[in-house]
Amino acid sequence: MTSFEYLSVLISVIVGLGLSHLLTSAARLIQRRHRVRLHVPTLLWMATLFVVQIQIWWAFYNARRDAQWNFFFFLVSLVIPVLGYLLCYLIVPDLEAEDLDLKASYHANRPWFFGLVAVAFLVSFGQDLLGGTIPLDRNTVFRLVFLVLALVAMRVRSEWYHVVNAVLSLTLFCFYVFEEFLRLA
Repeated sequence: MTSFEYLSVLISVIVGLGLSHLLTSAARLIQRRHRVRLHVPTLLWMATLFVVQIQIWWAFYNARRDAQWNFFFFLVSLVIPVLGYLLCYLIVPDLEAEDLDLKASYHANRPWFFGLVAVAFLVSFGQDLLGGTIPLDRNTVFRLVFLVLALVAMRVRSEWYHVVNAVLSLTLFCFYVFEEFLRLA
């Protein structure tokens, strides 16, 4: 077993926990649909995070080429999957409550949720710097756009903005994945 194969197991577990929470939450929302006040941005962010979790796992495959694994490098590699997991939990409230209001939960967690989204993109840039430099390419532009959208969403309370932001984020992230990660490298 290589170092990458060994270390990738923990990444897979963390990503799997996030995906499990999203899928379980989606099933429970369907089961409790008569007691839940749905909220479009919450549902769109659940879909976005589903794609994000898969992309995190998919992109980690590129790390197989890194021959110099050490504890610090692995710890840095864990940050984005951990943030993805936390985002999956923040976007869906406790589904055991009697009456669920996804909109109220979304806005209660909004600063933390989008703050962690911003941190994830900052960590992504930090990982580039650890690798030598931040390339000036399409990938960097996409990540900067997502960073700005998250920073604005932290502060803006407008429901209209959050609907547009959720639609735009899902669309852009799917395009980003299609452009950058369609094939394993």
